[in-house]
Amino acid sequence: MCKSSRIVRAVFYSCVLALVALPCHAQQKSAPPSPQSSAPAATGPLLTYALQPGSVMHYLVTAYFDGHFPPFDQPGDPPVHLLAHMEYVAHVGQPQQDGLPVDFTVTKVDMQLLQKEVPIGAKVDPKQVVPFPIELEQAQKALNTSVVLRPDGSIARILTAPNNMVRVNVGIDLRKLFMIVMPVILPNSAVTLGMSWTSKEGVIGTAPAQVAYTNKLSAMQPDGANLNLKIVQTATSQIDDTLDSSGMATNDKQHEVSRLQGTASLTGWMNYFGTPVLASNGIKTYAVRMQKGLFKLAVKLKQTPLSNAAVSSSTTPPNVTTTGNVDVTARFVVQALEQTALH
Repeated sequence: MCKSSRIVRAVFYSCVLALVALPCHAQQKSAPPSPQSSAPAATGPLLTYALQPGSVMHYLVTAYFDGHFPPFDQPGDPPVHLLAHMEYVAHVGQPQQDGLPVDFTVTKVDMQLLQKEVPIGAKVDPKQVVPFPIELEQAQKALNTSVVLRPDGSIARILTAPNNMVRVNVGIDLRKLFMIVMPVILPNSAVTLGMSWTSKEGVIGTAPAQVAYTNKLSAMQPDGANLNLKIVQTATSQIDDTLDSSGMATNDKQHEVSRLQGTASLTGWMNYFGTPVLASNGIKTYAVRMQKGLFKLAVKLKQTPLSNAAVSSSTTPPNVTTTGNVDVTARFVVQALEQTALH
């Protein structure tokens, strides 16, 4: 563990980047609505995210990582066990032409290295924990994001994105980290129990013909005038990126030094609470917010040096290696910490 503590400050940006995985190709300019395929129109309700101007959402994200990924280990090292806690607060602004602006702010972050893997449902033994200090100000610089969201949860625009210096090579883009609290793009048609739909945007990124999401409404139960729902999600991603010397994906032939290839898979479930809202189309509509969710992620990536790689300058701090193969399993537990005005 002394090796890990020695690189704490140098790899801060790498640590906080390791909370979600895979390429996210969101654009700064306005994007068209997310293509979706859904079941034929039904008589059930419509769903929309509870994004009222002035409302605040507060979430705790707990993440466990087990496996091999630089810069936390080198070839031949034992697997790394990482535990991270992060609190997110989302402030919803006034409507704009293409959606509602939302500021996602990190208010607390804590990271620890564990001596062994912790099974689901088990408690962490304090004797097995080594603190990994992180300054809140640095976490905010690396994680805070402002976006414009459509009612279905898809991204219309990214207003401000984090400034990430170093990257763990699991293909991460911090601009999409907040999607762990809004992981499902809702369908644009009425829903019924058992209905499935696909989307091209979510926690593990957006890449045409490389990332696919399947969602299913597995439970829907009235709660007075309100509605309790459970949505399950599966996602797969094929990764084939060329990287520069700092571990960032690049299409610039002059800066390509290696190729990162592999797969990732995600399975998860989310509990939503919905409250009725007025709908001009006459169809009963519920504004929903995720109350709790559990996601399991598996990533396997192989990095291969390019024989014709050009010498490229790197912003990676000295003695920090961001290159290497990745073989990681992870799980994320998301919990709403307070109710919104809509609930």
